[in-house]
Amino acid sequence: MIVIPDEFNSRRNDLNGICKYCGHHNISPAWCQSCDPWKATQEWTSGNEGVNKLIKEIQFKATEYEKVIEWIPFAKLINLLEIKELSELAFMATWVKGVRTIKGESGKYVQSRTKSSVDLLKMNYSQPELLKDFKVLQEKYKIHGITQNTETGQYVIVIDFYNEKRNSVNGICEYCNDTIPIQLGVNCVILQECSREQVAIRT
Repeated sequence: MIVIPDEFNSRRNDLNGICKYCGHHNISPAWCQSCDPWKATQEWTSGNEGVNKLIKEIQFKATEYEKVIEWIPFAKLINLLEIKELSELAFMATWVKGVRTIKGESGKYVQSRTKSSVDLLKMNYSQPELLKDFKVLQEKYKIHGITQNTETGQYVIVIDFYNEKRNSVNGICEYCNDTIPIQLGVNCVILQECSREQVAIRT
């Protein structure tokens, strides 16, 4: 019998939960480095070889569930609201499938999703530049994935524009379930992160 060494054995911890695919302990909460990166690359396509390659390259290198990027079908983004005040953004939207979240307690963490508001970053240059500069954008924004506007054909990056300003001490926005970017007691709607149109639809 051939025994294949587990290259991630030294990083596994029982506090991170157990992988449902291989049965080993995860290396970070709800994330198995042996199985989850490969699983993330399956059963989807952007229809563009270059975009597929970019997303899969980043997925294979991911070490935390909540930081995995993905291809997001444009039809899964609803309640689109065009943004005119912030020139960098094209739209705000509600992502039906939702951002990646981790639920459970120590030793029993599981992967989950939370329906949430997201921001769509304009990409005003060609695809080769998108692929080249994507990693630079990762340092500035929390990136959820890439989508393609089905009306214009333009590729758009799905992000959390206010990620750097969010702080758990400010509380949780009742509309998008994320931490509030500004002072305690003020909802994201004040910053137009959660639009009044979206709020009306959700409530």
